[in-house]
Amino acid sequence: MLRYLQWLSVLALILLGHVQAHAQIHPKEALGRKIFDSFRNNQFSEFYLRSIFALEEDEFRNFLYGIKNHNLRQDLFRLHEQEFPPGATSPLEKWRLAFAHTWRTQWSHIARHSPRVVQADAYDPIMRKAKDFGIQWETVDLLAIEVLLPVRWEYGRFEIKRDPMPDLNSTDPRTVYLDRMLTYRLQLDASTHGNAWMIGYAPEDSEQLFNSGVIGNGSGQEDVLIRLSSQFPEKLHYFCPDEPGAGGPIEVKDFDSIDKPNQRTDILLTFSFGQPARFYQILIHEVLSTPKGEVFCERPEWLGEVRLPRGITLPD
Repeated sequence: MLRYLQWLSVLALILLGHVQAHAQIHPKEALGRKIFDSFRNNQFSEFYLRSIFALEEDEFRNFLYGIKNHNLRQDLFRLHEQEFPPGATSPLEKWRLAFAHTWRTQWSHIARHSPRVVQADAYDPIMRKAKDFGIQWETVDLLAIEVLLPVRWEYGRFEIKRDPMPDLNSTDPRTVYLDRMLTYRLQLDASTHGNAWMIGYAPEDSEQLFNSGVIGNGSGQEDVLIRLSSQFPEKLHYFCPDEPGAGGPIEVKDFDSIDKPNQRTDILLTFSFGQPARFYQILIHEVLSTPKGEVFCERPEWLGEVRLPRGITLPD
């Protein structure tokens, strides 16, 4: 009996280790934690390695060529001042030519940002701001890592920060892509007040709301939080029940899906410090997925002290 119980204990540990080995947090959450820990531990090198400026030339070129982002591709097309030859008729052929003539200009901009420049422009200002607030990093608690999606009301519809696929004809340009196992904070500004933001199974049908993993569904103000698990459907809709055509489709994807754009994501870090606890936020701008992993492309922003945001609870 004793040997049997010992065997069961060993089996339980093996199974637990198997589960833990396969439990993977979303890469964007992992990036947020690594950047936060770089501040907490005063390790600029860890911060720099998560920036686009740490990519090698070949890594940057391959990433930029393969990027699935209509807006970023259009930026390069605008920099391409030469006429396309008559034979270049397809979007892919035009992209190859525009890329070939413009990518080095983009790389020269990246290459100018040495580690010393990145530290002075992006890392040290956060550390100084924290010092001004009396933050002692060794005693802070990281409360949340979230994707921040600003929402406004414009021209009779909701406008949500998003990036479409390169071919606008392949999907509805109002499509919002959400990853499973990642928390999204939709920040509704004053223009949305009076227009209920809803997420559901069908467009403009308030009887078919999707509430699992959602806080604030139907809100016309405050924040709406969404966290979708692997059991949730692949297609949903956001809408306003009183305004036909105000919303659009939601595509729910796994983090490693290739059938979605390389979105420029802003990651919001919320943490607490002190007794009684006070709350602070840092915003990591323009996070992009690359073959090397998630990287940020713009300097983080210190948002300072805030009220405890909706949906965030303090650790016991």
